[in-house]
Amino acid sequence: MIPKSGAFPLQKVLEFRKHLEDMRAIELVKVQNEKNKANSRLLRLKNQKQEVIESTTAEVVNRKTVDLTQLKIRKDYIENLNGKITDQKHKIVQLTEQVEEERQKLGEAMKERKIVEKLKDRFTERKKAEIKRLENKKTDEVAIRMNVTLGKKGV
Repeated sequence: MIPKSGAFPLQKVLEFRKHLEDMRAIELVKVQNEKNKANSRLLRLKNQKQEVIESTTAEVVNRKTVDLTQLKIRKDYIENLNGKITDQKHKIVQLTEQVEEERQKLGEAMKERKIVEKLKDRFTERKKAEIKRLENKKTDEVAIRMNVTLGKKGV
């Protein structure tokens, strides 16, 4: 049952599964980084919106007259930012789903690798047991020969 060469017969499969796991981990990191960037962009957009609102409020409070054209421009800009914020939130939801999907794929890849590693461990244990059995057999043969040789000399 154990190959004569002593090499694990599924070593290439194990290496492939390790490689696949590494690739899944890299994909997960890429998607997580993309999500982090999207979160940063969302925060920047919200900060921009808040700054425009605060500066507009301060100008209106400090002035006695209100420039309606400027207010209209700022209102349009805020609406534009609101649209971008909504789009960014949708993108973050999609990226969150992608992160979870990649995390599941990585988990599956890890399970598949561990299965083959367990097979390798069992193979190694059987190989050690076989070697020990052969060593014991040789030791027994030597002991029997010594007993036979000593028995002939002693008789």
